[in-house]
Order: sequence, then C-alpha cells, then structure tokens
Amino acid sequence: MQKAEKKENLGVENPVLEETVELKVLPPHLKYSFLKGDAKKPMILSSSLTIEEERRLIEVLKLNQRAIGWQLSDLKGISPTYCMHRIHMEADFKPVAQPQRRLNSTMKEVVKKEV
Repeated sequence: MQKAEKKENLGVENPVLEETVELKVLPPHLKYSFLKGDAKKPMILSSSLTIEEERRLIEVLKLNQRAIGWQLSDLKGISPTYCMHRIHMEADFKPVAQPQRRLNSTMKEVVKKEV
C-alpha cells in the first residue's frame, strides 16, 4: 500500500490544473468524473457504466495517471515544439481574406454532410 502512495506523490502538481476547469455540456450518454475531487483532472465516461465498473475504471486510471497527458508539458520525451506549429510571415506582410472557393454541386453536398 505504501508503494502506491509513494507513486502518487512522485507526480508534480501542475498549477494550471489546480484551478477549476470549465466543462462543456455533454450528450446524455456521457458524463464527467474526476480523478481528484473538487473538479480537478476531468475525464469523460459512459453513462451506461455501473457504479462498480466506474469505480474500477477510476481506480485503474488513478494508478496510471502519470501516463495520461493532461497538457503538452505532461508528455514526457515529446518536445512541445513538435506538437505546435507556426506560420512564419514577413514583418511588413498584411493578411488578406481570400474569396470563398466555389465547389461543384456534388462536392457541396459532401461538405454539407461533413459540417
């Protein structure tokens, strides 16, 4: 039991996650649960899980929470610069809004379905 407690204490608390996270409205088949109390480290679970299944899932996730990337800085061994991109522009460049492109009627239908 002491080893499990020791493992949890090795994780460095992130000051950004100490604040309450703003949660979005979920569809009825999903619900929020938290690895820590008072709305810290949110996760989305299926509403169809039984109480026992939910408890066991949360227990497994608590034991392995160091493997979960809550932020880019939590992903060990992966450079944050690899996950981000920049658009390099010249200093005197002014952005211009381009005109909307025309699509043929079949492509319009495909786009409408995707959107």
